[in-house]
Amino acid sequence: PTTGIECKNTGVFVKDSWGQPGTDEVPERVILQTSHYMMCAPEIERFKILRCFGGNQYQEYVVPRNQGLIDALLQIELAFYENIQAGRIPEPDWFHRTTSDALSRAFKKVEGTIEARPDLVHWTLSYEEASAEAKRTAELKEAIKNHIDFLMGNIEIALLPDGRKWVRKEIKKSEYTVAASSYIQNKLTKPRATKS
Repeated sequence: PTTGIECKNTGVFVKDSWGQPGTDEVPERVILQTSHYMMCAPEIERFKILRCFGGNQYQEYVVPRNQGLIDALLQIELAFYENIQAGRIPEPDWFHRTTSDALSRAFKKVEGTIEARPDLVHWTLSYEEASAEAKRTAELKEAIKNHIDFLMGNIEIALLPDGRKWVRKEIKKSEYTVAASSYIQNKLTKPRATKS
């Protein structure tokens, strides 16, 4: 079978999920990317993913052709293209980590005044409700943390039944960033995974 090659250079601490080398356990974005390539080039039956990470480590993965996924992807891309041809801006994934940055790059001008449409009024109210809820949540979180700090007093470590622990320690700041100072930090930590 014809094999395509896709090279990836990633850092050690990337959030994407890379699984066992030799498998197809690569991030979803890589599967969609190579499936799009296989849609455009039907003769390609699989993609070998060559991954360099951390600057000096190498791994190989294999993503086979999945015709069901390719067919579904084709329908999504056709709908996207029809929207573009009709001048309709497709709605983004509102929760995606890159959406805010993409919107900032897409709308760079400041011009005109409009009467807010009903949908804009709706989302404005939703924004205000979410902001008020976030404020209430932040205040509640701070009050709970104050309660924990009060209960611990000067104790350094408080062990919880499930293995987590509160750890208080002095944090010192260097003079090169701010004036020399120190404060007490109380942070919840999780137990380390036991080696099998």
